[in-house]
Order: sequence, then C-alpha cells, then structure tokens
Amino acid sequence: KKPTRKMADQTQSVDETETGLRTTKTGVSIKTSVIDLELEAERLARECARLDTRCAILTQANADAEKANGLLVQKLGDRFQEELRALRDDLDSKLGNQSSEMKSLLDTISSLKEENRALERRSVALEKRSKRLEDELLG
Repeated sequence: KKPTRKMADQTQSVDETETGLRTTKTGVSIKTSVIDLELEAERLARECARLDTRCAILTQANADAEKANGLLVQKLGDRFQEELRALRDDLDSKLGNQSSEMKSLLDTISSLKEENRALERRSVALEKRSKRLEDELLG
C-alpha cells in the first residue's frame, strides 16, 4: 500500500521498501521487530522445553519418593508388628510363669495351713495330756 496523506502527517512518516515492508524514517523495520519476536519466541520455547523437562524430572522424583516412603512405612509397620508380637509373647510367658508361681504359692499356703491345723491339734492334745499328768501327780 502507498502511504496516505494522513500517515504522512504523523510524527514518523512511513516509506514502502522494495520487499513490500514498511519502515519508519528512524530505520526500525517491522521485519526487525518480527525477527526479535521470533527470537524471543524461540527463547521462550527453549525455556518452556527446559521447564517441561524439569517438571518431568520432578514428577519422577516425586513418584520415586512416594514409592520409597511407602516401602519405609511398610517396613516400619512390619517392625512394629514384630515388636508387638514379641511383647505379647513375652507377656504371655511372664503371665504363664506368674500363674505357675501363684499355683505353687497357693499349694504351699494350703500345705502350711494344714500343717498349722495339725500342730494346733497336737498342741491341744499335749496340753490335755500335760493337764492329766499334772492332775495324776498332784492328785
């Protein structure tokens, strides 16, 4: 397009070049702007690709960390179960020992009570005999 009068009246006049691109009198061309924009687009595309790669790496690292954490939790759970089982076994063993000891002590108490009753009967019998002998001698 040919520059119009209105365009020529603006602070910067526009001339058409052989290639059909318009340039201002200051020498800045639309082509330069397009090249600059294309370079910026390429830089942004590279940055986007770098960020995509970084995101993929971080996503994989996160998945790996979740898997490792899952394994740690599983190991911790297994260890906890083993320790709980060991504590139960130990408690059962101690309770079994205490029950046996308690039965033995109860048997000993019963035996001692029986022995005490027998001694009391013998003591009463000896007192009666002593009293009879005393009565016979003093009599």
